[in-house]
Order: sequence, then C-alpha cells, then structure tokens
Amino acid sequence: MATTLQVSVAFVVVVLVTCFLDNAVSSSTVCPPRCRCDSSRKTVYCMNKKLSKLPLGIPLDTKRLLLQNNQLLNDPDLDNILSSLSSLEKLELSNNSLTSFPRNLPRSLTWISMKDNDIKYIGSQSLEGLNMLKILYLDNNSITNQGLSPSAFTGASNLHTISLKWNRLTSVPQGLPAGIRYAHFGHNLINTVPKNAVQHLGRVMSLDLNNNLLNSTSFENDALSSLIELQYLDLSHNRLTFLPAGLPGNLTQLFASHNLVKSINAPPLGQERSMSLASLTFLEHLDLSFNRLQSVEPGSFSSLISLKTVILHDNPWQCDCHLKYLKTWLTETPALMTMDSNTICFTPNAFQGVTLRSLDHESLTCSSKQVPKYNISISPKAFTLSWLISDTSNPDYVEYNAFCGEPKCENCSQQEIIDIAERQEYTYVSSIVKSYDLFPTDYKDIDRGIARVDITNRKPGRLYIICLLGSYKDISELTISDCDFVKTTEEKSTTASPIQENEVFIPIWLAVLIAILAILITAAIVLVIYCQRLNAKKYKWKHGRRETAQMTYDPFRQIYAMPRSDSRNDRMYDSAIVGGVNISNFREGYLSSTQDAGKEFDVTLMVNASSNHNLLHIPSPETCESYCSDCHDDTISTTHTRTNTTNGSLRSHDEQAAPSNHHHHARHHQPPRYERQTPTSNGYESVRTYEAV
Repeated sequence: MATTLQVSVAFVVVVLVTCFLDNAVSSSTVCPPRCRCDSSRKTVYCMNKKLSKLPLGIPLDTKRLLLQNNQLLNDPDLDNILSSLSSLEKLELSNNSLTSFPRNLPRSLTWISMKDNDIKYIGSQSLEGLNMLKILYLDNNSITNQGLSPSAFTGASNLHTISLKWNRLTSVPQGLPAGIRYAHFGHNLINTVPKNAVQHLGRVMSLDLNNNLLNSTSFENDALSSLIELQYLDLSHNRLTFLPAGLPGNLTQLFASHNLVKSINAPPLGQERSMSLASLTFLEHLDLSFNRLQSVEPGSFSSLISLKTVILHDNPWQCDCHLKYLKTWLTETPALMTMDSNTICFTPNAFQGVTLRSLDHESLTCSSKQVPKYNISISPKAFTLSWLISDTSNPDYVEYNAFCGEPKCENCSQQEIIDIAERQEYTYVSSIVKSYDLFPTDYKDIDRGIARVDITNRKPGRLYIICLLGSYKDISELTISDCDFVKTTEEKSTTASPIQENEVFIPIWLAVLIAILAILITAAIVLVIYCQRLNAKKYKWKHGRRETAQMTYDPFRQIYAMPRSDSRNDRMYDSAIVGGVNISNFREGYLSSTQDAGKEFDVTLMVNASSNHNLLHIPSPETCESYCSDCHDDTISTTHTRTNTTNGSLRSHDEQAAPSNHHHHARHHQPPRYERQTPTSNGYESVRTYEAV
C-alpha cells in the first residue's frame, strides 16, 4: 500500500516537472531574439530595437505584433512572415522606413497603423481580402492622389475609421468604403471636395478637414449635403471667406476658426440668398474665432435653437448699425456661453477696444458716407445708377435699392424745394415727396466689381429725388442730404424715315467681299492694258512705224501741206501746218474736202536730220495740167520706205534716173516724184513718196 502511494506521488511530480520544463523551453525558444513575448496576451513586443528586418521566430498564434520605432524596409521576407501570422489582429508598424503598403497581410487583421513612414503608393491589391479591417492609420506619409489607387480600399469593405493626416493629398480620395464613420484628412493640401468622392459616405459621423487649402468654392455642388449623419465637422485653418452652403442638418459641432470668413452666409445666387446655418437646428458648438468677421447678417443665427457655446473672439468687429442683430441675439440668449472679453470692437475709432456686450443698442448707427458713390445716366424716361461694389465699407451681404420720388412741388427747382424744407424744418425725404418707387439692383458683376440699377417709367423734363438705399436702412430714415435732385431730359421729336417693305439690306461681309472683288478685277484690267501697251511699244521700237499721212490742197493758194500729227494710223488727218500756220480751217468758199490721190500722185520726200524743213513745195496746178487733165482730186497718198542717203536736198526722180522712151512716155502721164529725208531712232531715214495728179 505504501509502495503504491509512493509510486503515485512520484508520477505526479514527474508530470508537473515535465510541464514546467516544457513551458520554460517554449518560452525561451519561440520568442524571437531582442523581442519580448507575452504568451498570455499573445503579444510580441519588438519596438525600439532598430530592426532593419523582421526577426524570425514570431509565434504563429500571435494576435498583437508591435514593431514601431524601427528601421524596417519593404522586402519579400516582411510580406512572407506577416502573411504566415494567420491569427494576427493588430499590427503596429509606425515610424519605420516603409515606402509602400505591405502585400498579402493576414485577413484576420482588424487594426493597422503605419504612421510616420515614407509610404508613397497603395495599390489596388494592397488591402485585398482585409474584410475584417476596421481601423487604418496612415498619417504622416508621402501619399498623394496619384499614388493612391481608386480601388485601393475596395477590399476593406468594413473599414469605419481612416486617418490620412499629414500627407500630400490635394482632394478627398476616391473609392472610400461606404461604411466609413470617421474620416480624418487634416494637414494636407486639399483644395477641392469632389461630389462623387463623398456622396456615398452617408454614414460618416466625423469629418476632419483642418489645415488644408480649402476655399469657399472648393465644395463641389454642395458636396457636404449628402453626409446626412455628419455630426462633427472641422474646417479650421483653411481659406474660407464664407461658410459652405448645404451643411447637413444633424451637425452638432462646427469648427471654422482661423479662416478668412468675412460673411457667414454665401453671396446671393441671382435673387436668392442661401443661409449657411439655417438648417443647423441641432448645432451645439460653433467656433468662428480668428476670422475677419465685421458683422453678422440679420437672421444668420435665428435657427440655432440648440446652440450652447459660440466663440466669436478675435474678429475685427465693426460696431455700427450692421451689428445690431448680433447685439440683440446675444442679449436675448442668456443660456449662451461665449468669451465676451475678446468680442471687442475694432471700428469705429470711438468704440475701439470696447466689448460688444457693453455697448448700448442706440449707439450702433451708420453714416450716410457708407453708401457707395454712384454715377447717374439720364435719359428722357429713365435713370441708370452704377457704382463700384468695393467703394463702400458696408458688408458684402448688404443689398441696395434705388429710391426715386416725385416732389410735392411739381414746378419748383431744387433750391426752392430745399428752402421749403428748411423753413418747415423737414429733415426726411418722405416729407417732401408725394410718391416714390423702389428699384432693386438688377445687375451685379462680381468679377468686374460693378453693380447697376435702372429707374424706368419716368416723365420727360421732370425733377426727381434719387437716393441709394441700403438693406440695413428704412425708407423713413432717409434724409434730404442722402439724396440727389435729378431732372430727366426733354424728349426730342424725331421723324423716322419710312421703311420700305422691299428694301434689301446687304450684310457687311458681303459688301466687303464685293468691294475686294471689284478692286481685283480693276487691277487685272489695268494690268492687261499696261501689258498690251508695253508689247506694242516694244514691237514699234523693233520694226519701226508705218505711217500714212494726209495732205490738203488749197486751190486758191495752190499749195499742198503735210499735217503735223503724232497719230498716223490713218491716211486722213484733221489739221495741216504750212509754214508754221494752221490751215485746217479754210475760209468760206475754199475747197476743204480731202480725197485719196494715191493713184494719181506719188511724191517721195527725203528729209535730212540736219535740216529743219517744215514746208513742202508742191508744183502748181498748171504744172499738173501738163501731165493730166484731172487736177481736181486733191487727195495725197503716202508710201513709207527706208534709205540710207544722207543728201538732204529735194530732188525729182527724173533727175536720178536716165529717161528712156518707155519712161519718157510714162512721164507725160505720171506726175513728178519728190523725196525728203527724215531721221529715225535706229539710224535709218523714213522716205515719204508723194504722187500728185
């Protein structure tokens, strides 16, 4: 019995020792070197070890692996070791040297932090299969929109918290999971919020966009209006000039400090003005400190029925009539907590440094000088007022109307109306007009900074009182000094010319085309004529000129004369010169008709260039009668030939050739021939042969 008991005790001791030794060996051999392992929590601590590679020997059942503050790089060993940890739930890789997101991570992961690395690229398959991932921190990396695949987060369908602060994003990333609840994009370079990037994020509750480059036009098509469950919105440290329109109604905290906000509400679009805070009935905290607010548009805070805290300090408040609404609202909301000590007046100088709460309501007034200076264009039935939008100290939300009144005294001048008002101690315009009209601003060009209002349906030649009335002022507050006296011009009677039904109007472009064609055609005709004349001159210069001339016979003076004319294209001429005298006009009774005598009379004249013979001596009619009986045909024909003779004397062919019997007989039937030489441009001489009967 005793022996059996001793054996049993020994067996139990051996088993216990064996288990103890097994645990000791397991603890000492499985945990990687330079790391600390907590087997009860299944956590491996390898942080702050300056590791450049992931150590071997990490237990496969590890759930939490802490590797922050090392020098780990992207390599295949890192991907392989991490992918083998099938039970891993939390992975801490912050402050290492990673440049890309590791691949093939265990699908059991629910929490990943890779802050303070140099990650530049996250591919489409980096998060593939991580359906259990809920929290992802990627702060302080080098991630850009180009390095972030649109489908990078597709595999993490259950992700509800993502933080991409301190990166290089220029817009809100595309392709975020629809189940996101908390999105942090602060301290980036974001200047636009695309509608398609956030319109599916209906479940997001917190959106952090602080310290970016957002302006009032960065929110595309009221992009934030689709975030119906949004409660926290941080827009501080941006470049907003007014709060974005379309803020979701469930918002409870709005931070917009350190911006450039001059007006809470957006400028009007057409005739409608959107109130940015109108739908925020659940808003509890509002921070508008460190902006450029000078006033608050009436009605801006009226819908904030749940507001508990408002921070408005460090703004250049202009304590005048535009601040009456804020003064009244702060006074009538006693439960509101604010920092009154820093809500102080900046202008005018009389109130500088005074807190808004300490001022009386009656002291907040505006001067007439705050109305912009306007120009007036006058016509018989209308006025046009135009001014520069920037030429005023009034806030941007102030609208202007044109007041146009007709004085009670119809035939009075401006000075007479002013004198009547002074005698009766009238100060306001309403006391000196019998009727008036208000005309709203109908044109505003923000880019050019010009506004205009048209006053129509006036009477020609009438005096009117015109004022520019701001939306902060009532008509009863208009004084005579605020207005101008302007008279419409007389209407001129003009008689319009009747318009014919069949009148055709030629377009300008067609008239110009016709004119160009006419010029081209004219130029072509001139060029053709010039070329023809040039060719004719060249031909005459080369081949000489053949001329026919006309001679006239005066039976009373019994002489023949050769006309002096440059145009010898025909044998008939209008004038003749004899002895330097024009004999073309015969006295009454003379025979002035010319006939062709080419068949009866053939005379050749040789004219020497050195001689200046203007008179041609012709035989008398009696001499002609000895050769023929018909001497009444006075026409002379000429034939041009060329000779190189230099003799300038006038001689007969009878003297040159020896007479024969045959020629002697012909000489009784033919008149004598005479020659005269004339120099030409080519050195030859023109020989004219005259034959007379």
